Amino acid sequence: MIIAIFSFHEAKGCNQGCTFCAADKQQREQYRNIDIAIKDLEYLIKRAKRLGVNKLSMYLSNLDLFQSPEMLYNFSQEIKRLKEENPGFEIETRGLSRVTSFLSAAKKHEQWVQSIKDSGLSTVGFGHYGADTAESLGAAYKFTVDMID
Repeated sequence: MIIAIFSFHEAKGCNQGCTFCAADKQQREQYRNIDIAIKDLEYLIKRAKRLGVNKLSMYLSNLDLFQSPEMLYNFSQEIKRLKEENPGFEIETRGLSRVTSFLSAAKKHEQWVQSIKDSGLSTVGFGHYGADTAESLGAAYKFTVDMID
């Protein structure tokens, strides 16, 4: 199996002010126009298939995937649609999140988080600085483990 692994620019900005982060912070997250992002993915899928690649593995550029769960959910639904339109072709995504953002999204939109996972989100990286307390980091770990089961 040939896999194409790359970064995908989906959003920029982060409203958090983490002291360890070198990125521009405390800015409103701005998503790309979803129609343009999907056209990019459609092109990448078409090109990958032509080259014999049957899986795209994308690192999403968001500094905090779950700070805008509605936007992530909408994007994930488009990925699910593309997967349905391209049977046998896999799309996998991964990214970073603050624990507090993830837990907030998981509590408010539990069915969305599961749907996002079902669209191909394979990994969420939590930095130890992204948790307010050890308890919140433990809760995020338990929640993600429960999602996998």
